Amino acid sequence: MFFLYKINICNSDFSFEVLEKAFKLCYHFGLVPDTSVEDGFEIYKFAEKYDIEPIRDYIELYLGNKITVTNFSEIINYAISINAMKLKDKCADFFIDCLMYQMNKEDISSKEIFLPNIDSVNADFVAEIHESLLCGTSETY
Repeated sequence: MFFLYKINICNSDFSFEVLEKAFKLCYHFGLVPDTSVEDGFEIYKFAEKYDIEPIRDYIELYLGNKITVTNFSEIINYAISINAMKLKDKCADFFIDCLMYQMNKEDISSKEIFLPNIDSVNADFVAEIHESLLCGTSETY
């Protein structure tokens, strides 16, 4: 599948490295194998600004696969700020997995969630996850 994009860039808000990676992604996703989370954010901003949907979709999935305990809060806050639903869903799954892991630990005294900077995570997101876990809904037909 080929996409045709014509982009005129003047006085770019993006670094050369970000532009280079974004243009390589236009040709093939395998051309940019190791991208940092921060570069992923910048590439997403570029794709958003110039409305390049395949790159946006790829970066959302790429960042979703890069979620770790240490970068979770940064990625979820970014996903919420740009309304990236696929990335937000991946973060929600990761958060639930962390909660379930903590609940299954045998040591009762260490039931706190081990996610650095969890206090900086969007409070509405955390409330939404807790509500979905604790308040199941039932539909009858």
